[in-house]
Amino acid sequence: MIANVQHWTELIAKRLSGNIREDEARMLDAWAARDPEHMEYYQHLKRVWSVTGSVMTEVSLPVDDWANIERQIQPATGKNISLPHIRLPQFSVVSIPLRRIAAVAAVVLLCVLSATMLYNSQKSKAQIILAEAGNRNAYEVVLPDGSKVILRKGSTLRYNKDFEVRDVTLTGEGFFSVTHDEERPFAVAAGNGSIRVLGTKFNVKAVADAPVELFVEEGRVAFAPNSSKYDAKIFSQGQAGILVATPNAEVERTASPGQNITSWISGKLVFDHATLDHVLTDLARHFSVPMQVADSSLFACELKADFDHATLENVLETLRFSLNLNIDKTGDSYIVSGEPCATDTEN
Repeated sequence: MIANVQHWTELIAKRLSGNIREDEARMLDAWAARDPEHMEYYQHLKRVWSVTGSVMTEVSLPVDDWANIERQIQPATGKNISLPHIRLPQFSVVSIPLRRIAAVAAVVLLCVLSATMLYNSQKSKAQIILAEAGNRNAYEVVLPDGSKVILRKGSTLRYNKDFEVRDVTLTGEGFFSVTHDEERPFAVAAGNGSIRVLGTKFNVKAVADAPVELFVEEGRVAFAPNSSKYDAKIFSQGQAGILVATPNAEVERTASPGQNITSWISGKLVFDHATLDHVLTDLARHFSVPMQVADSSLFACELKADFDHATLENVLETLRFSLNLNIDKTGDSYIVSGEPCATDTEN
């Protein structure tokens, strides 16, 4: 949602009517370049103006309305105005001064905008699509523009049926493969953050009371908190970020989670001499269970193993055997303990 929309609409109206000051023009240009949503809104109002532009430069009215025009203009000019006694066409033209037009241009656009927004709002409420993964662990949703979203078990995706505006709302976790469209940015509302792209592949996790997590597999992504969409950070291929679930939080960059970030889709886990801290992080994400260690010195242990659709117990048994660890379940969590792993040293 665009903040202070009335102010920016008025500036756009002044620009289109040719009545904008230089400082206002610079401010408007900077605002439009700051966010693809701003530029999209600017272009939308330009299209509205092109449709109504003739009304802004000359007004055609039925002859019956000339008396009303006469009453409105006469006090301002101080002159008596009367219609010439000639044959008139069905419609005649009255030229209105440009500055007077500019004064009402913003009001006209705001009225058009308000009606449009109300119509779209009512239309959207009647045509919202809810896609639910349910108990399916990798449920694919194909959007009207050809973009694809793979939803993790228990996740949902909401979007408008006509998809004229490419906005979706994600709850849970999803992998996005977005069809490129320069004219229509694709936006994902996720928790207290939003993600905007033109076309790329990325993974988003947004669960209640937890940070929103982003990983970019391909292309570029703008990630921002809802409280300040102007403070978006750009993430490129292989980069990751989080947004904690607190008011006024900022997007932070994090280390790349590695190749197991989308293991929930493929069912495969690959560890190539991965340290135990990375192994436990990936297992916690893959199986959605908390994993802890009794002693941080165990993090130096390394694991080389591949798993294909293995159960949690199968993986934990491999850890016990390969690294000589003790793994106990306490409540919903697993606690890893044992002797620090031997490491090779050079004398």
